[in-house]
Amino acid sequence: SREADLLQITGYVRNLVDGNVEVVAEGDEILVNRYLEILKKGPRFGKVHHAEIEHLPASGIYKNFTITY
Repeated sequence: SREADLLQITGYVRNLVDGNVEVVAEGDEILVNRYLEILKKGPRFGKVHHAEIEHLPASGIYKNFTITY
């Protein structure tokens, strides 16, 4: 996403078959937290009902941020 790129976040976002969205975001802790706040607000024409956040050690395997539909 544009926001992830601007914050130098790597990882991915993808739509799941049950209608949920999964995001893996790696980067500087402060910037990842800022990105999480953006995600909690949701897209312009969408609504976020619930956000479940799990903090894990960064894997370092992501070179950029990708979107999968």
